Amino acid sequence: MHPPETIVVEVPVEVPVEVIVEVPVEVPVHIPGEGGDVWVDSFDQPYTIDGIDIVWLIDKSGSMNQHSQAVVNGIEQMILSLPPAGWRLGITTMAWQNAANTQEFPLVPGDTVQDAWDAYNNTGNHGAEAGFDALYAYLVEFL
Repeated sequence: MHPPETIVVEVPVEVPVEVIVEVPVEVPVHIPGEGGDVWVDSFDQPYTIDGIDIVWLIDKSGSMNQHSQAVVNGIEQMILSLPPAGWRLGITTMAWQNAANTQEFPLVPGDTVQDAWDAYNNTGNHGAEAGFDALYAYLVEFL
């Protein structure tokens, strides 16, 4: 008799391994009243006059057409609330293309609601909504 042969069989066995390593992680925390990023949009007015310059940028896109009367009513209410002197009110659209081509002189004390309607109607009907670009175009090209 011969001794039994030994057979070696390799069987892969998965062994769960858990590695615990501490990794520092920075977590930004906002503390109210403790600074933070501040973004400021500004412009330099080319010249100044005594008094206050007010500019209304009006959204005249299609969704706002139904609100034109309310807008002019707001302009009227504002005009009636302003002091009797020392201001002018420019009215333009939020579309920079129209703002740069505005020919309507700003409203001043003594102007009427009809003058406000005329200014509103002369702003054009371009539907763009450009905000600061429109204001910049209005101030640089018109005033």
